[in-house]
Amino acid sequence: MKKLILSLIVSFVVAGPAFPFAAEGHKTVAAIAEPLLNDTAKHAVASILDSESLIDASVYADEIKTPFGSLCKTDEAKAFNHAHGDNKKWHYVNFPVGSKRYSPGSRFAYPHDVVNMINGCVTVLEGGEFEGLTQKEALRFLVHLIGDVHQPLHTVAGYYDVSDPQHPKLITNFAAITSDTPSDGGGNALDYGPGELHACWDKVLVSDIFATNDPVALAANIMVGVSADSYRTAGKPPSWAAKWASDSMKQAIGAYADVEFGMATFDQHGDLTKIDVALKPSTAAYRAKNAQVVKEQLRKGGIHLAQLLNAIQWDVNP
Repeated sequence: MKKLILSLIVSFVVAGPAFPFAAEGHKTVAAIAEPLLNDTAKHAVASILDSESLIDASVYADEIKTPFGSLCKTDEAKAFNHAHGDNKKWHYVNFPVGSKRYSPGSRFAYPHDVVNMINGCVTVLEGGEFEGLTQKEALRFLVHLIGDVHQPLHTVAGYYDVSDPQHPKLITNFAAITSDTPSDGGGNALDYGPGELHACWDKVLVSDIFATNDPVALAANIMVGVSADSYRTAGKPPSWAAKWASDSMKQAIGAYADVEFGMATFDQHGDLTKIDVALKPSTAAYRAKNAQVVKEQLRKGGIHLAQLLNAIQWDVNP
């Protein structure tokens, strides 16, 4: 929708910002979670958010983004973006396609990646300090970032050998990836015709699940016949975000397996801007197959969000 050390991450060639599940996806994750909250979590969430619902809070992190967020020009958003200039990078981590596990010691992890930010937000909600976040900011971001970490293209990026621009090659030898290796930014630079592959996973595949923009209705459709207990994460809460990222990385392997790479395009500085791709065996077949993956990821995201909110040792007076 990056421990190369933060300075190295900045130098990777990434085509544009990575955007997570569109509003419908994030609101659906929150809508799945809401009825699964225990009384303690319900009271804590209501106390922190005041009149804001969990569903509305789920999109705040995107709405304050500059320059396109609907709230980015508000004084609150301006102050937040001034204090946290790198908050756009909180939404993802770019391990190479083919990675099967998030490792905090990897050069591709970094202090403000989506996994570390989830855990940092929990710290704030339990009464600790992290990056100066208020509890309301931490809860808004936590709800949002749980959706992000379940979007497979928010956990990986393709890195390419573009020595032959007509036939770019996805690098599978991770040791060959350097700070100068061109990246597709989680599929943002992959153009399949109607748009970017990342946007396809953010919005198009979500709309393919069930023809509605109502997150409550979509959540109900996704959860038909599903037991929340089937998706609970084992272990202690501080380990969960890394496990969720690892699972998404595995899903992303399939997302790239059916992509055929074509011509690479560069800007005047020689930086990669686009790779034309074809989806196999057809765009329609790719969408039909992966809409089911997105359905499963949204389901996991909602259940995992509820599991985490229920496990938090809240430092509020609910």
